[in-house]
Amino acid sequence: MHSMRSGIATPMSSPPAVSGRPTVTSADCVAKAFGVPIDTDPRALAILHEWVKTTGAEMNEARLRMTRIPKGADLILNKVSGAPGFWIGNVIVMAGVPSIMQAMLNEVAPKLKIGVSMLSETVRAEMQLGEIAKANPGVATGSYPFFDPQHGAQHECGAGTETRAGKTRGRVRRAQSSS
Repeated sequence: MHSMRSGIATPMSSPPAVSGRPTVTSADCVAKAFGVPIDTDPRALAILHEWVKTTGAEMNEARLRMTRIPKGADLILNKVSGAPGFWIGNVIVMAGVPSIMQAMLNEVAPKLKIGVSMLSETVRAEMQLGEIAKANPGVATGSYPFFDPQHGAQHECGAGTETRAGKTRGRVRRAQSSS
């Protein structure tokens, strides 16, 4: 958890409880990692009370535990099941239930800082992955072997930033056409 505190925003999903809210343990761990106290957050409590009132659900001990948020965290609205996730520093804690996580992602996406665009592209390369990597040291490559009965063993590779990916793609294609 401490390693997550350096650099870019780190989305974190924890295995959901029946409610679809990150487990209480996750919230406790994040609070500990940031060195802040954790307690019932009046904002989260108000949100959950309104959700219970609107849906007719019962406010119980489990739902009350879901209002425990590390001090200083921003809340992430949860339009699906009420209990909010939270964002503290560069750590974003959301429910693990896909539909709830998607709703929470929709809430945080506009607030994320956008950096260098990364391009992930699959390039069918009839050459050794080592050759591609050596010729393109600034590009992350990966090997996904497959077998083509007509041409033998082959690789597909991915690349990094858009500029580097374009250069790599061009080099691979030129190398293939010259062989």
